[in-house]
Amino acid sequence: MHLLTPIAVGSDNSCPNLLFYKKVSNYGGSDMGVFGGKLGKWILSKFLIAAHSVNPELSVYSTSFDEIQKYFKLSNMDGLTVMDFGCGYGGTAVEIAKLGPRQVLGLDIRDSVLHAARARAENEKLSNVRFLNALSDDVKTLYGKIDIIVSIDAFEHYGDPAQVLDEMDKYLARDGEVYISFGPPWWHPYGAHLQFMTRLPWPHVMFTERVLMAARSLYKADGAMTFEQVGGGLNRMSVRKFERLIHNSVFRIMTLQLIPIRRTQFLHTYCPAGRELFTSVIKASLQRK
Repeated sequence: MHLLTPIAVGSDNSCPNLLFYKKVSNYGGSDMGVFGGKLGKWILSKFLIAAHSVNPELSVYSTSFDEIQKYFKLSNMDGLTVMDFGCGYGGTAVEIAKLGPRQVLGLDIRDSVLHAARARAENEKLSNVRFLNALSDDVKTLYGKIDIIVSIDAFEHYGDPAQVLDEMDKYLARDGEVYISFGPPWWHPYGAHLQFMTRLPWPHVMFTERVLMAARSLYKADGAMTFEQVGGGLNRMSVRKFERLIHNSVFRIMTLQLIPIRRTQFLHTYCPAGRELFTSVIKASLQRK
């Protein structure tokens, strides 16, 4: 999600594979993949995309607001207070504000995106939406006052998702609900969010983290050594991990939809690992137990 612009590498950024193959890597902390070391670097170098042709949007899955509204039935919101947890640039919060709730509150920890979100709301002439830094003391006054919390395209990026659920619990009113939508989950063919550098499916299954992070450094300047350290973070959230996380929290899953990759419905349903390998998006509504 929160990506840095790809950088040019060396004198010829059209051939990152050559630079990568020569590079001595000290990256990674997990030997989860099959191919590592010189062999892994050599194989992956054959499938890297030229840096100058990279489209940074390839590493971003963005849920349309129509999808969100349809699944979570966001319609009559009169008198409700809604929080967009991890609001980013405010797109979802602004669209929800147009549905007529009493107030929409967008939370994020980055002042830069909050500034852009406020400008967006001002441009739309909306008076019922505010954007706050989640680290400020002001947000504590909202504890117990939120009717609906939405978290869109963010849950796979939280560094401590269990703590995030605890925070959501603090904000919720007595009968409040949480709506979560995110994807792709970890075991999806592109769950490692590396489409900007290779079109190979499941690169995080084929190659060690050390090899992948070394290759990634040719495109991204955030200095990440592990998936958890990439810009925006990546917590390896799988379907099973998500379900277990909710089970161990104060919440229970009221509805759960695992949306399969297009044309994989049969594999998604009948393959033993289908729900992990072929789920594109996870949508869930939660209530307190």
